[in-house]
This record gives sequence, C-alpha cells and structure tokens, in this order.
Amino acid sequence: MRKHLYAIVFVLSAATLAAGFQQPQPWVKLSPPGGAFSVMMPTKPEESVETKDSPLGKYTTHLFITRAEGVIYIAGWVDYAPGVKLDVRGEINANRDNFLKGVEAKATSEKEIRIDGHPGIEFTGESAKALFKARVYLVRNRPYMVAAAWGVGQAEPPAVGTFLTSFALAKAARPGAD
Repeated sequence: MRKHLYAIVFVLSAATLAAGFQQPQPWVKLSPPGGAFSVMMPTKPEESVETKDSPLGKYTTHLFITRAEGVIYIAGWVDYAPGVKLDVRGEINANRDNFLKGVEAKATSEKEIRIDGHPGIEFTGESAKALFKARVYLVRNRPYMVAAAWGVGQAEPPAVGTFLTSFALAKAARPGAD
C-alpha cells in the first residue's frame, strides 16, 4: 500500500505543480462508505482502491486524490486482513517514512498528535519540487493518512490547514463505539 500511495503522490505532485494554479472551487465533504471518517476537500476527489498481498496478509488501500490552486490533497486508509496485529508506533512511523521515501523528500518537522484518543503524527517534508504536510493516525488496526503538497518556495497555502484539521472520525471509529 505504502509504495503505491507514494508513487501516486509523486507523479501527481509533479503534474499539479507544472499545471500551476486553478480557479477556486467549492469545497466538498468526503465521507466514503466504509471509511469511518470525513474530510473536506476542495473538489470531488478521484478514488483508487487496490488490494495486494504482503507478509501480513492481504491489505486494501483506499485513496482519494484531488488538486486545486496548485495543491494536491490526498486522503486514504488501509484495511489489513482480520487478525493482523500492528505495532502502533512502528506502523505510524512506517507510513511517514514510506511517504517521504515515495516522494523523495526529507522530513523537516514532526510532532505527536491524537484524534479522539487515537495516536498519530503530523509531519512536514521537502523534496526538490514540493513541500509536504501530512497527518497519520492509527485507529485500532487501520492507518489513515491525509497529506497535501505544494510548490517549493511557496508559503503553506491556508487551505492546507483547513484540509488537515477537517479530518474527523465517524462515530463508529471513536473509542467505545465497538
């Protein structure tokens, strides 16, 4: 999942940054069936679903990608096979590391965060072509990621913060909802 996600991000970031800025669009609420979350995105995203085998068993990656005003926005999650036990910190760090590797970026900052009692990290990165800001959360056995990319040399667009802070877990994903 991780390598596939990061290859898509890299290709899209190069294409979007080359395309320049687009006209602003109304934001839409993404709340995909089975995702157990919602997030605001500047336009309706394209969806990609892929199932692969791994040493942990089959896993399915769900990605939603859109771009607006020179920024790429990505929201996604992974469903592992039932019974897979993840190392919380290891899974969060692996998502960060694989994302940065996939977009050929170096981490520039990181801080621990939480959402509804679930652990996560927010990190920033920089490559030769783009700046990145992302959040990774681990909710039970499901990692979520929201990430944005924009051109090097540009200040972080205010819409990036709007996007990242709009991510919310659905009631079914919150503690005590089992």
